Amino acid sequence: MVSTRNALDEVTREAGTAIDRIARLGFAAKGLVALMIGALALELALGRPGGSLAGPNDALRHFLDQRLGWFTLGVLAVGLWAYALWKLVQAFFDPEQKGTSFTGMAERIGFGITALGYLVLGLAAVQLLLGHQVGGATNPDQLAAHVLSAPLGRWVTGLVGGIVVISGIVQVRFGLSGGFRHILRLDQMSAAGRVALTLVAGAGYVALGIISAVVGWFLIQVALHYDPRLAGGWSEALGFLAGLSEGRWVLGVVGAGLFCYGLYFIFLARYRRRIT
Repeated sequence: MVSTRNALDEVTREAGTAIDRIARLGFAAKGLVALMIGALALELALGRPGGSLAGPNDALRHFLDQRLGWFTLGVLAVGLWAYALWKLVQAFFDPEQKGTSFTGMAERIGFGITALGYLVLGLAAVQLLLGHQVGGATNPDQLAAHVLSAPLGRWVTGLVGGIVVISGIVQVRFGLSGGFRHILRLDQMSAAGRVALTLVAGAGYVALGIISAVVGWFLIQVALHYDPRLAGGWSEALGFLAGLSEGRWVLGVVGAGLFCYGLYFIFLARYRRRIT
């Protein structure tokens, strides 16, 4: 009986170690994509050549254009799928104990939606490696059109939009409150490093929350007006922000925030506490 329990404990530890490593690979991959999106938006806001309103798919294309881009894109594909797997673990097994409260369940459903998004993004990276054009099923308009055509599709679209908006608000609150600090191994950093990482992470979560809220609002508009053309992803959300009054400054601030978000996730691969 004791040996059986010890064997189960060993399997659990090994599984936990595997999940931890997979998640860290995913953090680094997600961080690199966010870095590229933020850098392109910031360059556009500053009026520099090469800047653009980019979503994740556009960021992958930019990686492919770099030296050894095919190798980077291959690693990113694996990393993005690793991140999707981690989000599924968060959604179904709740290792971070979000619980079953309204906010907790909204976050966990958001994790599941995020997992699907990164599964598709990893597939887009593979398609680019194979020389295929990325679009179709990954286009927000076409995705919205497919969902709207399904039974109860309008209600599902509106519900998902509401969840994404709530998730964005939670992310802003998370960034402002420093709710991420407990998952970091801050004791392994200098005092200056701790302050810098906290500021970078806070700015990153606020920027991500703003983008998420805008994307969710797009989905709500799709449901209200029954028009898939109103759907949009990150690039459309950045374009919406750029179109606001003083939009160039808004775009620059959010672009810098997304760059910070990418940096944070790259550091997260090293300084996050053990996951399981």
